Amino acid sequence: MKKFLIVGQGIAGTMLAWSLQRRGAAVHLADCALPGCSSMAAAGVINPVTGRRFVRSWRFTEFYPVARSAYRSLEAELGISIWTDLSILRLLGTPEEANDWSARCALPGYADFLSVPADAGHWAAAVKPGFHYGRIQPAARVNFSVLLPAFRQKARAEGCFFEKQIDYREIPQLSAAYDGIIFCEGWRARENPFFPDLPWQTAKG
Repeated sequence: MKKFLIVGQGIAGTMLAWSLQRRGAAVHLADCALPGCSSMAAAGVINPVTGRRFVRSWRFTEFYPVARSAYRSLEAELGISIWTDLSILRLLGTPEEANDWSARCALPGYADFLSVPADAGHWAAAVKPGFHYGRIQPAARVNFSVLLPAFRQKARAEGCFFEKQIDYREIPQLSAAYDGIIFCEGWRARENPFFPDLPWQTAKG
């Protein structure tokens, strides 16, 4: 049985740990809930069409059913509710945006995701009149603020969670106990001395 240490239990660390466990690996997680954790602040929206130019998300039709199956499996295993199927109402603030949206709706590969609703539906009371709208569907939201603590609790109960910040000086000694050490540190990876030449470019939002 392969044995791995994952440093960081955000979205990436959690999903990787779960995937490795399903493949029969032994996995330990190390995390100390450092401030500024973007995974806990993540909205968790899965959107097939994004950006100001309304571009389809890369390989969405392949990834979406896999994501849905994975998160539904986690719901069952952890006894939680984290996946919500939804549609997204896109506010089109200018006639140009409305025209661009209509043009996208007519393109091959977009008609299954985009439509033009007559109004804002149950959101009508929250927006000013005079806007056009676009609807995106299918879409979904994953509640990571529920998933991550639940997975951590399970890892604690199984004795495979270390509530600590791994000191990089410990890595040579730890590597003798594992087949692999995987860093899922988010933006803090730019401080990792084992990858000094990677061209990190951090971003907000």
